[in-house]
Amino acid sequence: MQILFYLLATCSIISTLLTIFQKNPIYAIIYLLCSLLCISSILFLFGSFFAASVQIIIYAGAVMVLFIFIIMMLNIKHISDLNLTYFKKIYLFIGLFIIFIILKKTLNPIFNTFNNKNIHISIVDTQLIGGNLFTNYIVLVELISILLLSALIVSLYIEKNLF
Repeated sequence: MQILFYLLATCSIISTLLTIFQKNPIYAIIYLLCSLLCISSILFLFGSFFAASVQIIIYAGAVMVLFIFIIMMLNIKHISDLNLTYFKKIYLFIGLFIIFIILKKTLNPIFNTFNNKNIHISIVDTQLIGGNLFTNYIVLVELISILLLSALIVSLYIEKNLF
């Protein structure tokens, strides 16, 4: 089981790196899908069946279809087809860097609480998961929703202003 974990983790890291450096957006989505499936397989190995099935249904299913729809809507053949000037690239980099710093400062105390925790394999009730998502982890749920909203706004900006 340990060898399978390392194999899936290596596959996930490699496919994520290929997603980042791929110029063709359709191939990037395929690599991202491979990464998501490897992560869900790791979750299955740890016994978190609900999280793994949600990962496959929501992310590998619905979000990938949404990404493909956006690429078809924008009609992008390659990433170099985006008409970004030098100043737009600098503003985009500065904005993403600021968002990264804000997320790092916000999530760092949350991740520090997980340092001394052990992983216990057990079957968890979905009602308990839903209760925890909207009580203990409400900050993370809200940050993820803000991140998805900002991705939607950026894609609409690209579609409206660059084409």
